[in-house]
Amino acid sequence: MTETSTENGETKTRQVQRTQRNSVSGTVSRDFDDILIIASRHVTRKRLAELEPRHANKATPRQPS
Repeated sequence: MTETSTENGETKTRQVQRTQRNSVSGTVSRDFDDILIIASRHVTRKRLAELEPRHANKATPRQPS
């Protein structure tokens, strides 16, 4: 957008960027797979880093039995 102003009889033109903000609401749903969730307070971050990268595509599904 171009903005023009006059100061002391001198006209100045400059380019300005305008941001339009709109209020929106709604729900976003996303599925995530193969994400390591830390569920222990006793495992150090260093040890967790040693577990990565996991080869989840080679893992077998959990068997409830």
